[in-house]
Amino acid sequence: MIPNGVDLKKFNNNQKKYDHSLKSPIILYVGELCDWKNPDKTIRAVANTQNLSLLMVGNGEEKYIEMGKKLLGDRFHHAKVKYEQMTEIYASADIFTLCSAKNREAFGLVYLEAMASGLPVVATEDSTRRYVVGDAGIFVQNPNDANEYSSKLQLVLNKNWSDLPQTQAQKFDWDEIVKEYERTFEGLIK
Repeated sequence: MIPNGVDLKKFNNNQKKYDHSLKSPIILYVGELCDWKNPDKTIRAVANTQNLSLLMVGNGEEKYIEMGKKLLGDRFHHAKVKYEQMTEIYASADIFTLCSAKNREAFGLVYLEAMASGLPVVATEDSTRRYVVGDAGIFVQNPNDANEYSSKLQLVLNKNWSDLPQTQAQKFDWDEIVKEYERTFEGLIK
């Protein structure tokens, strides 16, 4: 298996920040606003805290945006941005989370982009997320449990992650992934 990769020259922690009005610490959700990606579970988990703000980026069902506004008020910001602005989005957050339904997320490039940008991750516990995120995050067994999910967000905030997220992302550097493809194709030609 050859995994997806991330452009480490583009995604890093030396980017300008996206302009939003949220107070830190900021939780970042990037993904389609649809049922199986569980944006409602993320909103509830953040609402279950006193101090966290949620920056939600993606297209999808308006009901999730309304829910965020209702439950979080000024601790919520929704954005639709061009892909070129994603480096600014990641730079403006403290934690990345995407707790999709188990075994529904094929790989999740957003995890790699977030880690390459220096963000620790809170993700759903499954074998794919374990492989992608490794030791650069914490896993949620049941995203439906707002108490568990919010406590994992707080745990991530209370840990010094140093360069663990970027070190994990380096395992998926596109330059190295391309070399794997080249070796595979050369092997097929022989």
